[in-house]
Parts: sequence; C-alpha cells; structure tokens
Amino acid sequence: MKKNILFLFLFITVSFSVSVYAQRNRYGVKLAEKNGVYRIAGEKKFEKLYKGDFSKLPADYYTLYKGYEHNLINDEDYLNCITKKYVFKEYPQKNYVLNIEIDIPKVKLEDGRLYPFIIWVHGGGWVAGDIDGFKNQSQYLASRGIAGVRIDYSLTKQGGHFEQGMKEIEESLQFVKKHCNELGIDTCMFGFAGGSAGTPLASLAAMKYSKDGCCLYIGGNGIYDFESNRDGKFCGGNLSKNKYLENIKDFKSISAISNIPEKKNQVPSVILFHGTADITISCKQSIAFGNAIKDKGGISEVHVYKYYTHAFFNKNSSDAYEDVILKMYDFAQKIFKMPVKK
Repeated sequence: MKKNILFLFLFITVSFSVSVYAQRNRYGVKLAEKNGVYRIAGEKKFEKLYKGDFSKLPADYYTLYKGYEHNLINDEDYLNCITKKYVFKEYPQKNYVLNIEIDIPKVKLEDGRLYPFIIWVHGGGWVAGDIDGFKNQSQYLASRGIAGVRIDYSLTKQGGHFEQGMKEIEESLQFVKKHCNELGIDTCMFGFAGGSAGTPLASLAAMKYSKDGCCLYIGGNGIYDFESNRDGKFCGGNLSKNKYLENIKDFKSISAISNIPEKKNQVPSVILFHGTADITISCKQSIAFGNAIKDKGGISEVHVYKYYTHAFFNKNSSDAYEDVILKMYDFAQKIFKMPVKK
C-alpha cells in the first residue's frame, strides 16, 4: 500500500513538473504563472535582449500555447516512406553503439532517378539529444522523395568531442555510400541539416563535402562562427571550458562561415531558421552566415522569426512548426530539382 502511495505521489509530482515545464506561449517562450497571471519565466534572461522594456511585446506573449494542431500537414503526410535501422559505429570498450535510421521514400521518381538525401544532425548541447530529433522533418521530406538519414553521435558523457563528432558524421556518410545500391540513394546529390548544437557539425560537413555532391544545408538556431556574434548562453564565455570543444585550438577552423568553398559552383545552397528571442544562440549567427554564403556567390535564405525562441521549429514547441517544415521541403525540392509534391 505504501509503495502504491509513493508511486502515485511520484507520478503526480513528475506530471506536474512536466506540465509546468511545458507552459509556453506560441513563440516557444516558457511562461510562469502567479496569481492567474502569466509572465516570461526567467524574465531577467531576456532583459538584455529587450533592453529591460517588455512593453512592446505582443499581447499574446503572455497567453498559453495550446499545443500543435494540424493545419497544412496531416499524420498521413509522414507515412509514404519506410525506415531502415542500422548500427554504423561500435565502441565496444565503452559499451555503446551509434545508430543510423534511414527514411526511404516509397514513391518512385521519374526516369528511374535515385533519391537525393539529407543527413540530419540533432541538437541537445552535445550532452543530450538522439536519433529522433529530426524524425518528423526527415519523414515528411522522405514521403516526398528526399531520403532522410538520421544519426547518433558521441555525446560528452560518452567522451565525445568535436573532432570525433566530425569523424562520426564522415563515417555515417561512408555507410550510406556503401549501401547506396540497396537504398536507391544518389551519392552525388545530398545535403546536411542540423539544429542547435548539431549545426556546427552539420554546416562544417556541408562545406567540407561540397566537392563530393553536397549541395544543400538546412539549419535551425545555429552556430556558424565561433569567433563572432557569440551572444547567448550556449557559445558565450570561454569556449575552451566546454568539454566538447576542449581539444580545439583554432575555432576558425571549425566555423562553417570561415570554410565556405571559394568556387561559386561548389558553395552549398543554404536555408536557415532563427528566432529573434533566442537567448541560447544569437540570431546574428544565421544572418551573418547567410550573408557570407551570398558573398561567395551561393544561394541562401534566412528566415528570422520575430519574438520566437530557441528550437521553436520543433513540433509542439511553437506554432511555427508547419511553416518551417514546409519551407524546408520547398527549398530542398528546388535545390535537388525534384518534382513538386503537394
């Protein structure tokens, strides 16, 4: 009886905590309630962003977001693909493996064309996150003819670091190339995508493999320059104190903005998404990277969402989820020269 009561208490406590944590406005900003009135949770963190003046924020900034509701996308829109699961890397001494899940379109492309693909690199501050981070985005695009490759990479708790992460991304790409025939994948037409902590890895990989067929990069709330525009709690302060970056001596060498190919025809096309209320990573990162791509003669779209916070593009995080995923598909479809699927 006592065990049941204890379990019930823990269940209610956890459920309450999750409920409180999940309180957000439609912009993805967490809210705190006091006496029936909602305010921004941790308001002091936003004081610098708004110069201490919150009076100009939209009225609905203090209204709870009810959660995701289907509008332009339905559950069926993710189902026209199959997912194949593999292990692409083993660390037997550390007792863990890295998984790869490949979302293969069911639809056949015209003239027997092979599927272009995107490698999706999840965020999580290099301390968390997993292969499901971009599952919705990957399967939506895969259902429209663009294969998705979702990968794990070693986190700091596993002893992971930036150089290792880049090597693991390379190994995931080599795995896909090795199995390209059975997957029906075009190894000469692919791209990378990342969110938050996944963006430095994915964007650098996109620049690195541009000579090998990488023609696309998709980024959400990203870090592209470790030397400039470092406002925000994630990449602010002393970078060398971050365990994932502690082996890095030259931060320019791992900044995508400093590694854009010199030849115009080798510059990957880039689409970026960032919120102006992102106090984790400044939206100036995406703006600067988008401009740098254009300066090198490349194609870039930078979508800045006013008042939206970090990781707003995730399902249930804000009301912008559908808008972002539709823009992702529209851009990728054009770059990969895919037939339009509504």
